[in-house]
Amino acid sequence: KKPRRKVHEIYSMLCSKLQKRDKGHRIRLLVLGVVLSGLQQLNFKGKKNMQNVKTIAKFSLHISGLILISACEKSYQAATAPASESSVTQVEVTTELAKPAALAGDYCFREEVNKDITEVNLNITSDQVKGTMNWIPDQKDGARGSLAGAVNAAGELDLIYDYIIEGSQQTETKVMKIENKQLMIKHGELLDPKNVGELVYKDATAATYNQTLPKVDCKK
Repeated sequence: KKPRRKVHEIYSMLCSKLQKRDKGHRIRLLVLGVVLSGLQQLNFKGKKNMQNVKTIAKFSLHISGLILISACEKSYQAATAPASESSVTQVEVTTELAKPAALAGDYCFREEVNKDITEVNLNITSDQVKGTMNWIPDQKDGARGSLAGAVNAAGELDLIYDYIIEGSQQTETKVMKIENKQLMIKHGELLDPKNVGELVYKDATAATYNQTLPKVDCKK
């Protein structure tokens, strides 16, 4: 004689099946669960004076079956629900913050217009940037100096240009970005608010990328 399955075993089996079926199949399995729970109780053999107890137990078991299988259904819906907007946003933020690491390396750029030369050499490590920038006009005093700063979340290079021009040392805010194998340099009106040779953008939002230097091989 085969032993009868216990009620919790039946529900465990149904839960497993629920998670592998479409909505129509899951509804039919819900009904089947209630029927099975009733049959489980009907198999109980007892005396006639236990009939009322059996009826109450049967009804209680039906209700328990519905609650248990409904909980299983909710668990299935939660497991298969699409990712929330906050989850997608987090992925996008993570991707954007990874941009500085993707820029790591050595870069060299050079432009010559009417014998006036502009050259920029950069070394990017993680989100830190170091390098040099030289402006060498034909038969005129130029500017030579160093660059230092960081890569921001948008992939731009926020830099301070520390240089000497006409015998005087000063600093200047520089914003650049590397795009399509070229260096783009942002220009805008500059101010020296402290009169100490520290030039900054008058309005950073009004500055525009209007100078482009092509990438060249770095000299070793």
